[in-house]
Amino acid sequence: MEKNRFYRRNKNLMIISADKNGRIDPVWYNLFREIETSIPIIIITRLENYQFNDELLNLDKYILCCGCEYDWNEEFKYGTHFFGKNTFQYKDKFKGDEWDKFDEFVTKNPPLIYFKRELLDGDKADNVFPINYPCWYEIPKVQSKAEFDSRPLQVFNCWGLSHHYRTILHGEIWRRCGEFGYVVGDNIDNIDKFIANEGNPKKWLTVNSPWYARKEMNKITEVNELSKISISVAGAGRHCFRHSESPMASVMYLWDDGINYSYPWIHNVNCIMSKQGEELKTIVEALNNPNLSEIYLKGVENCKNYYLQTYQQNYIEPLISAAL
Repeated sequence: MEKNRFYRRNKNLMIISADKNGRIDPVWYNLFREIETSIPIIIITRLENYQFNDELLNLDKYILCCGCEYDWNEEFKYGTHFFGKNTFQYKDKFKGDEWDKFDEFVTKNPPLIYFKRELLDGDKADNVFPINYPCWYEIPKVQSKAEFDSRPLQVFNCWGLSHHYRTILHGEIWRRCGEFGYVVGDNIDNIDKFIANEGNPKKWLTVNSPWYARKEMNKITEVNELSKISISVAGAGRHCFRHSESPMASVMYLWDDGINYSYPWIHNVNCIMSKQGEELKTIVEALNNPNLSEIYLKGVENCKNYYLQTYQQNYIEPLISAAL
């Protein structure tokens, strides 16, 4: 990634790093780089050795995109974190004078629009909106009820170690297989043999996929298309990139953890949700729902709202235009 402080596509676009050295998380840069606006867009994420970009002081109007993660064990007991409002309550995340400078900048010059990744329900305001990971990939054609009901995998859980509870859930899937009557696989590379193995038709796949050995997304999507339910629980942030991958081709399971979404995920309507610790009970109940395929169809429709170009054109651009 280039280290220019300002990224320009044309005269109508200006994306500015909040960091003096021009570092911008490519996820949020790529999400906003096709948005045409005369108002600068500042992108902020938690960065090591962050240094305040003094050139921000020259701005009189701007849009702020906060893509910050707050660590896997953050409880948000002070509510949503907002720069310029309550950073003093989250000083353990933003230590040092340079972060203080950015917080003071936002305090004195609030953004025209505040896009927030980790936005809790109830904290949305007139100029505060959730911003979520877009769906970067082509969404597969939906299947019929008969095709969905005959999928060979009941559950797919693909995870990396960005949240320690993911190890617990992986272990619980194995530990309680006898209680709930399913069999477990743990390797995508031998998935064909696992599916073909005669015996128990209730098959669950739970796979640790570390960052240095991740499968190509087309392979993950193939497995999703074989699975009725795809699990997506929190990572280093409560909202993670799998929230736009799991529902591409399966019913997404996610935590009911208070995160506000641009296009809502609703339990038993377009996804399956529960509180942390109630995953297996909720999933088994969902698998017994004869209308699970309807939830799958509505989930795919909602996922389409997050498809990159659609999300930009139907969500981000209208919000910016309305504020100008």
